[in-house]
Amino acid sequence: MKKRMMFAAAFASGLALVVVANSAQAQMAKSGSFEGVFPWSSYGETTESVNDSSYWHGGFNGGFVHSDGSGFLHEAGITCPAAGGTVGGRQFFQGSCTVTDADGDQAMLIWNCEMQADGVCPGPQSWVAGTGKYEGISGEMTFEGRFIGNTPQGISYWKGEWNLP
Repeated sequence: MKKRMMFAAAFASGLALVVVANSAQAQMAKSGSFEGVFPWSSYGETTESVNDSSYWHGGFNGGFVHSDGSGFLHEAGITCPAAGGTVGGRQFFQGSCTVTDADGDQAMLIWNCEMQADGVCPGPQSWVAGTGKYEGISGEMTFEGRFIGNTPQGISYWKGEWNLP
């Protein structure tokens, strides 16, 4: 009986070591493409200016859902401080986003867009910095963001590529 218990303990310890070793070896790919959706809620303040122009500062917060239901940044939290303005009837927005995954590692991107007549704000995004597994991240993306009706909520569709050193 004592030998069985020692064997079981040794087996369990060995299994634990194998699991730890395999998870350490399971590294993230060095590059890839992805797409998904970023549902968000916005906040901010608008200041009226001259000649029907205005300035807005605030942000967008939400989470990312990868189109495959798993993978790169799936279920990551996103915080995006931003600014925008209306000049001559045209609306412009720009900002940055910090994307934080379940492990606490972060990737940062910058973006900008001009609101179209149909209420869609399409534009480019670029990965510019990261921590942990995202350190040295780079890559280009596109997005299309829009408000949902007359609410502070909206949705953005992301598609792009990422590279790691």
